[in-house]
Amino acid sequence: MYSQISFSQLKVDFLRAARAPLSQKKWNQVLGFKFNQVLKWETHQKNFNWSDFCFVCEKANLPLSQLLQKHFNILSNDYHGSTILSLILKYFYPNQSLDDVALEMNLHVSCLRRWQRKVGEPDIEFIFKLLYFKNLNFLSFIKELIEDKIVFLEEKPKFLQLMISNKSLTELHSLIPSLCAIQSSFYLKSYDELPIHSDSFIAEKSGVSIDLVQIGINKLIDTGILKFNLETKKYLADPELSRIDMNDQDIEVTRALVSYWTQRSLLRFSNSTGKIINTKKTPNLISYRIAPFSKSSQEKVNELLLQTNQKILEIIEKDPNPMDDVRIVLIHHFSAEDVPK
Repeated sequence: MYSQISFSQLKVDFLRAARAPLSQKKWNQVLGFKFNQVLKWETHQKNFNWSDFCFVCEKANLPLSQLLQKHFNILSNDYHGSTILSLILKYFYPNQSLDDVALEMNLHVSCLRRWQRKVGEPDIEFIFKLLYFKNLNFLSFIKELIEDKIVFLEEKPKFLQLMISNKSLTELHSLIPSLCAIQSSFYLKSYDELPIHSDSFIAEKSGVSIDLVQIGINKLIDTGILKFNLETKKYLADPELSRIDMNDQDIEVTRALVSYWTQRSLLRFSNSTGKIINTKKTPNLISYRIAPFSKSSQEKVNELLLQTNQKILEIIEKDPNPMDDVRIVLIHHFSAEDVPK
């Protein structure tokens, strides 16, 4: 089990540090609330958005403007409301559409459009995630923001431990679900045959933007998965980490990967011809069965799918041939009643 960055926990870490050494009650009074807003923020009962974040930083005398400029080169003094979302998209996602950003964030694009129109605000967790995507020093930004407060805390913020342990590849896959395709592209024979490294080649093979490829490469270098060879002018990828599957994965990693790649599978239907996109000679496979099952048949199908999944793994592991394509295998088998209540 690998440790992951929890942006929800990071929010709580920030809130507790910002008020230190004051109690919730005393800090509540300093902020001017007649009810315990601080408690509701720290226990996720109330939304804590960017405006609230700026307000708390101001009251706690935290150097927000200085550190935003230092770590993210955001020069504007207007950090309030949904302006920060516009700034982040402008500075860090200039060549990506809102649809692409929404897909990477596991968010419906209508939310981004609404926030851009200043109809509501994203929670600070979403802003944290956007910033983390584009800057390897994001946690350093948070650490410096509350550095003078940490000494007053009885329990050190959990993200400080993550600054040491967050090199986990699995953690990155949960935050950037397309990273596994980016990484897999470096194992292809056609990449080895390139005269020098090409971001556009990796983008084509993984089906993502060049901007996202560059982010992915930085993250993979940070984890030690990729190393640049000065002689060949190409990246070398760790051969022991050439795939990702469900073995021993955290539920958040599974959720992120299954959600992203299920959505990517739907994009194959999004073209003017009405035909499913298939760029390779090897035929893609689509199969579905929606029918009533007995308990016995459910168990038999489950067992068969598990055996099939294991067989796929054996085929991949024993394959002596050069790799020539990044493939995605998704298996869903669930009840029609499996919906949120």
